[in-house]
Amino acid sequence: MRPEAAPQARVRLDYAGQGYDLNPGESVLEALARQGAPVPFACRAGACHACLLKADAGDPGQAAQRSLKPTLAARGYFLACLARPATDLAIRSGQDVSTPGTLVARRWLSRNVLAIWLRPRRPVSFRAGQSSTSGCTRAAR
Repeated sequence: MRPEAAPQARVRLDYAGQGYDLNPGESVLEALARQGAPVPFACRAGACHACLLKADAGDPGQAAQRSLKPTLAARGYFLACLARPATDLAIRSGQDVSTPGTLVARRWLSRNVLAIWLRPRRPVSFRAGQSSTSGCTRAAR
């Protein structure tokens, strides 16, 4: 006789003042998107970091923090697309780590490649080959 598997406990997410249920096997991003929460995302694979969130309470799991800088992970940041927590989470936007800036110039290098020049409002450290995610909060004039 095989022992019966214990039922998985329902995980709850508290995000932007709302409560959300996380289905078994579902990522935080999948749960929030399924329930209409306003959370940014792009690749759904942890490469773009667009879905960066911050856990104020609870553990998002190591997989959700593996590709982050240690300083971000230590402060509770995680990638929602990779997070499959076993316990409840109180989370908020990770937008406080973004750097606002202004589009200075743009030029098409080929049919499929657009070069852009940005002027950040504060200094930004970077390394060759590093990628970034850009967004627009209002239409260009």
